[in-house]
Amino acid sequence: MNNSDHNQVLHATRLDIPPQIRLYVIQLLNQTLACTVDLRSHVKQAGWNVRGNDFAPLQALFAALASQLDAYADLVAERIAALSRPAVMMAKEAVNAAFELTLAEGLRLERRLFYGTFATADRREGMTAFAEKRSPNFQNR
Repeated sequence: MNNSDHNQVLHATRLDIPPQIRLYVIQLLNQTLACTVDLRSHVKQAGWNVRGNDFAPLQALFAALASQLDAYADLVAERIAALSRPAVMMAKEAVNAAFELTLAEGLRLERRLFYGTFATADRREGMTAFAEKRSPNFQNR
Protein backbone atom coordinates (compact mmCIF):
# COMPACT_ATOMS: atom_id res chain seq x y z
CA MET A 1 0.00 0.00 0.00
CA ASN A 2 1.25 3.46 -0.76
CA ASN A 3 0.32 6.91 0.46
CA SER A 4 -2.16 7.47 -2.37
CA ASP A 5 -4.22 4.57 -0.98
CA HIS A 6 -5.07 6.70 2.03
CA ASN A 7 -6.94 9.94 1.54
CA GLN A 8 -6.59 11.12 5.10
CA VAL A 9 -8.28 14.42 5.73
CA LEU A 10 -9.13 16.20 8.92
CA HIS A 11 -12.86 16.58 9.19
CA ALA A 12 -14.33 19.50 11.05
CA THR A 13 -14.88 18.78 14.72
CA ARG A 14 -15.95 20.76 17.75
CA LEU A 15 -12.37 20.57 19.02
CA ASP A 16 -10.50 23.84 18.85
CA ILE A 17 -7.09 22.31 18.12
CA PRO A 18 -4.88 23.52 15.24
CA PRO A 19 -4.66 20.99 12.39
CA GLN A 20 -0.93 20.29 12.71
CA ILE A 21 -1.34 19.61 16.42
CA ARG A 22 -4.34 17.34 15.73
CA LEU A 23 -2.27 15.34 13.24
CA TYR A 24 0.61 15.05 15.71
CA VAL A 25 -1.75 13.96 18.50
CA ILE A 26 -3.35 11.43 16.15
CA GLN A 27 0.08 10.00 15.37
CA LEU A 28 0.94 9.71 19.07
CA LEU A 29 -2.42 8.15 19.90
CA ASN A 30 -2.04 5.67 17.02
CA GLN A 31 1.36 4.63 18.35
CA THR A 32 -0.03 4.35 21.88
CA LEU A 33 -2.98 2.28 20.71
CA ALA A 34 -0.81 -0.09 18.66
CA CYS A 35 1.63 -0.57 21.54
CA THR A 36 -1.21 -1.11 24.04
CA VAL A 37 -2.85 -3.76 21.87
CA ASP A 38 0.52 -5.44 21.36
CA LEU A 39 1.27 -5.38 25.10
CA ARG A 40 -2.17 -6.83 25.87
CA SER A 41 -1.44 -9.73 23.50
CA HIS A 42 1.85 -10.42 25.26
CA VAL A 43 0.20 -10.27 28.70
CA LYS A 44 -2.53 -12.72 27.61
CA GLN A 45 0.10 -15.08 26.19
CA ALA A 46 2.11 -14.86 29.42
CA GLY A 47 -1.02 -15.80 31.37
CA TRP A 48 -1.58 -18.83 29.17
CA ASN A 49 1.99 -20.01 29.74
CA VAL A 50 2.01 -19.90 33.56
CA ARG A 51 2.91 -23.23 35.14
CA GLY A 52 3.74 -24.42 38.64
CA ASN A 53 2.58 -23.79 42.20
CA ASP A 54 1.82 -20.09 41.68
CA PHE A 55 -0.43 -20.77 38.71
CA ALA A 56 -3.71 -19.35 40.06
CA PRO A 57 -2.51 -15.99 41.44
CA LEU A 58 -0.23 -15.32 38.47
CA GLN A 59 -2.93 -16.18 35.96
CA ALA A 60 -5.33 -13.88 37.84
CA LEU A 61 -2.74 -11.09 37.76
CA PHE A 62 -2.21 -11.46 34.00
CA ALA A 63 -5.99 -11.58 33.41
CA ALA A 64 -6.46 -8.37 35.44
CA LEU A 65 -3.65 -6.64 33.53
CA ALA A 66 -5.15 -7.68 30.19
CA SER A 67 -8.54 -6.36 31.26
CA GLN A 68 -7.03 -3.01 32.25
CA LEU A 69 -5.15 -2.82 28.94
CA ASP A 70 -8.41 -3.53 27.07
CA ALA A 71 -10.08 -0.63 28.87
CA TYR A 72 -7.12 1.64 28.14
CA ALA A 73 -7.10 0.67 24.45
CA ASP A 74 -10.82 1.50 24.27
CA LEU A 75 -10.16 4.90 25.86
CA VAL A 76 -7.36 5.69 23.39
CA ALA A 77 -9.51 4.57 20.43
CA GLU A 78 -12.34 6.84 21.61
CA ARG A 79 -9.92 9.77 21.81
CA ILE A 80 -8.72 9.07 18.28
CA ALA A 81 -12.30 8.90 17.02
CA ALA A 82 -13.00 12.32 18.54
CA LEU A 83 -10.21 13.85 16.46
CA SER A 84 -11.27 12.75 12.96
CA ARG A 85 -12.75 9.88 10.97
CA PRO A 86 -9.61 9.36 8.86
CA ALA A 87 -7.67 9.04 12.10
CA VAL A 88 -9.82 6.05 12.97
CA MET A 89 -8.89 4.45 9.64
CA MET A 90 -5.21 5.13 10.29
CA ALA A 91 -5.45 3.74 13.81
CA LYS A 92 -7.28 0.63 12.65
CA GLU A 93 -4.64 -0.07 10.03
CA ALA A 94 -1.83 0.51 12.54
CA VAL A 95 -3.46 -1.75 15.15
CA ASN A 96 -4.16 -4.52 12.66
CA ALA A 97 -0.58 -4.32 11.43
CA ALA A 98 0.72 -4.53 15.01
CA PHE A 99 -0.11 -8.23 15.03
CA GLU A 100 2.05 -8.91 11.98
CA LEU A 101 4.88 -6.33 12.13
CA THR A 102 7.84 -5.74 14.36
CA LEU A 103 7.87 -2.53 16.40
CA ALA A 104 10.25 -0.86 13.93
CA GLU A 105 8.09 -1.88 10.95
CA GLY A 106 4.94 -0.67 12.74
CA LEU A 107 6.49 2.70 13.47
CA ARG A 108 7.51 3.02 9.81
CA LEU A 109 3.91 2.27 8.79
CA GLU A 110 2.55 4.89 11.20
CA ARG A 111 5.07 7.45 9.96
CA ARG A 112 4.03 6.71 6.36
CA LEU A 113 0.36 7.12 7.23
CA PHE A 114 1.09 10.40 8.97
CA TYR A 115 3.14 11.76 6.07
CA GLY A 116 0.40 10.68 3.68
CA THR A 117 -1.73 13.51 5.04
CA PHE A 118 0.74 16.06 3.70
CA ALA A 119 -0.58 15.63 0.16
CA THR A 120 -4.21 16.44 0.98
CA ALA A 121 -5.89 19.71 0.13
CA ASP A 122 -7.44 19.81 3.59
CA ARG A 123 -4.02 19.62 5.21
CA ARG A 124 -2.89 22.66 3.19
CA GLU A 125 -6.14 24.48 4.00
CA GLY A 126 -5.78 23.69 7.70
CA MET A 127 -2.20 24.95 7.84
CA THR A 128 -3.09 28.12 5.90
CA ALA A 129 -6.12 28.77 8.10
CA PHE A 130 -4.00 28.34 11.21
CA ALA A 131 -1.35 30.77 9.92
CA GLU A 132 -4.07 33.28 9.02
CA LYS A 133 -5.82 32.75 12.39
CA ARG A 134 -9.13 31.77 10.83
CA SER A 135 -11.32 28.66 10.87
CA PRO A 136 -10.47 26.12 8.17
CA ASN A 137 -12.89 25.33 5.36
CA PHE A 138 -12.28 21.62 4.80
CA GLN A 139 -13.50 20.04 1.56
CA ASN A 140 -12.69 16.43 2.51
CA ARG A 141 -10.05 16.20 -0.23
